[in-house]
Amino acid sequence: MASFQRTILYPQLMPDDTEATQSIEQKLFGDDTHIIRLDVERLSDVPDEICKTVHGLMVLHLQVTDADLERFPLLRAIVRMGVGTDDLDIAAAAKRNIAVHNVPGYGTDTVATHTIGLILTLLRDIHAYHDRLRKAPNLQEAWIAEPSVRSHDPSALTLGLIGCGRIGGRVAEIAMALKFHVVAFDPFVDIDQFYDGITQLGTAEEVCKVANVLTLHTPLTDETDGMIGAHQLRLLPDNALVINTSRGEVIHLDALDAAIRSGRVAGAALDVLPNEHALNPLPKLIEAYRAGDEFICDRLILTPHSAFLSKQSLENIHIMSAETMCDALAGKRTNLIKPGKF
Repeated sequence: MASFQRTILYPQLMPDDTEATQSIEQKLFGDDTHIIRLDVERLSDVPDEICKTVHGLMVLHLQVTDADLERFPLLRAIVRMGVGTDDLDIAAAAKRNIAVHNVPGYGTDTVATHTIGLILTLLRDIHAYHDRLRKAPNLQEAWIAEPSVRSHDPSALTLGLIGCGRIGGRVAEIAMALKFHVVAFDPFVDIDQFYDGITQLGTAEEVCKVANVLTLHTPLTDETDGMIGAHQLRLLPDNALVINTSRGEVIHLDALDAAIRSGRVAGAALDVLPNEHALNPLPKLIEAYRAGDEFICDRLILTPHSAFLSKQSLENIHIMSAETMCDALAGKRTNLIKPGKF
């Protein structure tokens, strides 16, 4: 009978879980590691007899609460298989001497290109043309290009970033290659030191005043929760676009709904929504979209928190998450998240 030195729990399956990816993870952890794989909707669904054996917890999308942690007496490390840690009670983990780590950099290009794709889709009205041609009873009558307040070349527009870390910075680089003028606000990054061509501004409000395209790339913290509300949206130039591939709670959706209906915002693209673990009741804006409100559907694009998803990013998540857990259990501080950092 095999003698294992440690147990790692994957409580959720990855979208691309196969024998091949699982074999890679087992090789990285070593033969002395017992890997348990489940597919639960919440951590409380994990049986107690498993919880009592786990040394390392690999978290994809699950929430981790203090009550959850109480059930894992041997737990030494949690690796968030991604970047955002807002679903993890980091303070509770620290109280129990459980290290929390994340995996930044696994999909920087993936999220950045998704963001740029959403921007260009709105600018070129691709979504609106697609829907119109698909639904038209007579294709010949619908086969016509029409001017739109969104239709501008990038060189005529200012793209404003809230957050200029790995992903925001990569969005900026691609945007500048497309000839956008780029401005950014990030209180934690010396933008002038790391990036050429980006104009660094001192507040989010300063960015909003000049951003024809506002794109959000910030973690969810007490400071960023609701940071884009009615006041900030009123500062935007007429017919601005708003893109969010960060966290749903960063922007007030009722304020965005009002800004779209007033014409201040000509289009929005959201890859994230508030409280994605329990989407009902839906915000008014999303209800209108789901109900087929033509005014909103012409101006709103939704994707289901899929900006991170590509073959390459998933491969990176498997490898980098396992490597990070190995480091964590060896006492290394690779991508260690401290309480209050995010």
